[in-house]
Amino acid sequence: MNQQLLIPSGCQQWIRQPTAIGPSNQFAVSSALAIYIHDSYDFRLQRILAQHNQHLNAVCWSPVDSKLLACATSEQVIKVYNVETEAVVYSAQVPLQEPIKKLCWSTHDESVLLAAAGSTVGSWAYKGGGWRVLHSFKSAVTCMQQSATETRVLAVGCADCSLHLYDLLLHKVVCSVSLAEGVVPCDVHFDPLSKQYLLLLCRNGSMALYGISEEQHALSQMFSLAKQPAAERSAAFVPSQPGNFVSISNKTGVLQLWNVSQQQPLKSIKIGNGPAQSVQFFPGTSKALLTFQDGTVMAYDVRSQEQLWSTQPGHTETIFDCCLHPVDPRLLATCSYDGSVRVWDVASGSCLKTLDVPNSAGRESQPVALYSGVAVKKWQLHTQMSLKVAWHPVDAGLLASSSMDGSVVAFKADGTKVKVLRHAGSTSGLAWHPTNTFQLATTSEAGPVYVWDLKLAGDSCLLQTLAGHSKRSFSVAWSPLLSGLLLSGSDDATARVWDVQSGTCVALLLGHVTEVRALCWHPEVPWLVFTGSWDSTIRAWDIRSRACLHVCNHHHGDVYGWLCRLTIHKSQRTAVTKTQVHLRVAKRHTSAAPRHTFGL
Repeated sequence: MNQQLLIPSGCQQWIRQPTAIGPSNQFAVSSALAIYIHDSYDFRLQRILAQHNQHLNAVCWSPVDSKLLACATSEQVIKVYNVETEAVVYSAQVPLQEPIKKLCWSTHDESVLLAAAGSTVGSWAYKGGGWRVLHSFKSAVTCMQQSATETRVLAVGCADCSLHLYDLLLHKVVCSVSLAEGVVPCDVHFDPLSKQYLLLLCRNGSMALYGISEEQHALSQMFSLAKQPAAERSAAFVPSQPGNFVSISNKTGVLQLWNVSQQQPLKSIKIGNGPAQSVQFFPGTSKALLTFQDGTVMAYDVRSQEQLWSTQPGHTETIFDCCLHPVDPRLLATCSYDGSVRVWDVASGSCLKTLDVPNSAGRESQPVALYSGVAVKKWQLHTQMSLKVAWHPVDAGLLASSSMDGSVVAFKADGTKVKVLRHAGSTSGLAWHPTNTFQLATTSEAGPVYVWDLKLAGDSCLLQTLAGHSKRSFSVAWSPLLSGLLLSGSDDATARVWDVQSGTCVALLLGHVTEVRALCWHPEVPWLVFTGSWDSTIRAWDIRSRACLHVCNHHHGDVYGWLCRLTIHKSQRTAVTKTQVHLRVAKRHTSAAPRHTFGL
């Protein structure tokens, strides 16, 4: 099984520090659970660092050692990677109550990382010195930067409308400024060519240049720039243009070019299709690395006003399901926890369309929607989130939806409910029988798998209770070739094959070490099945012998789904797997094969 295509995830959209630029010719982009390393010259993807169990919150590159890259997770873990070997060389669980939001390599001591979490700023001497709390401010830290020219000085902005200078040698705050009410700092930058100037951006749209006294005991506002609309803003000085800096906003895709001596922006350039997220410059150049809230990463030359490179807006959260077009096998649809459905061209990996599900406080009661470019129908079927929707394989006007509220609803395309199947707890998986028009299989929180006949009335519609899983059953799949065989996957790390008519388990598949999520039958070989798990592996099984034929370790995160379909040419098989961070497409040309050889 050979990987033919990788569709990377988008950059992590919930954090302020999703990128890092190395001192040589590499840069890093953080997704939810992986860090993508690119070449700074041709932008090629070089490697993926994915040894993370929790969401990434920040990433930074050592300014002196191009091999070392640090990141922080939502569980207050800081890791230092050797990028060349992809190994974690240092790691620590720091004693903080809140997630780390800002991480930077100290330019004063190369063996120290500085971190901000909640109202605390601390340092970690990663080579063995341990964690140290430098200062606890009165309110949450909103921005932080160390001076490149006066390396002992750290600027810190806080949510209580205050700005501080901290001396890393004296280990104390040497200057504090109280801003006006409602003026909350959102970004702060030292002028890279001078130790006397500091740029401050605030959420109310105000921007100002501050002067720092020689003794660093005083901050004074020297110049105010034109106030902009209220927004969360980021800025960066242009290394090749003294006095110039750029700013971006989480409200628009516009990049503004400023000079610290002029009140109005020099230029406003529309560079993105949606709100921007972060910006920083490659050393010594006018080339900026920007990220956007739709997951896009872009390299842009401010001097020539030219886009040099851009990724596509990939999913930024866990991909829960994928489906190939029933007629055109080149089209792949995916849905994600980021609230979007995307349609992809499998041949090129390009995103053809993004269907956004409206975000609201009542997300758990969002309706099931039918799309044709836009949402053309919405059905309010459940009181909590729907976890699976499936079209009937024969009746194009019939669907079924499972929900966390414990109900599975069979309904018509006009919204009419045909049958409501009640479960004792949340239910996630469902599957229509491929040939029996009225049979439907569902999963349960307690573990049993249920098989229903919708033409029967009342409680008699429950045909079989398939008991065997010791924990939640998550997904089910009917065999397309062997009538009456059903495959199920569970949180108990097993998959089971059931003879539905007799109600017996005919194959117990043991090998995964944690929850089984993805299930698939081979479309040509009746005894060959595939499973994917939270252990990041995909396994191929012979259900006759219960033997695992192959283990695929390509993924770095939880595998939630798998699908396999014959293409127009019978000698080709296409498989698509989905995981927490990206999609992979595999293809293999096969001919007549011996018994234990399979082709995808």
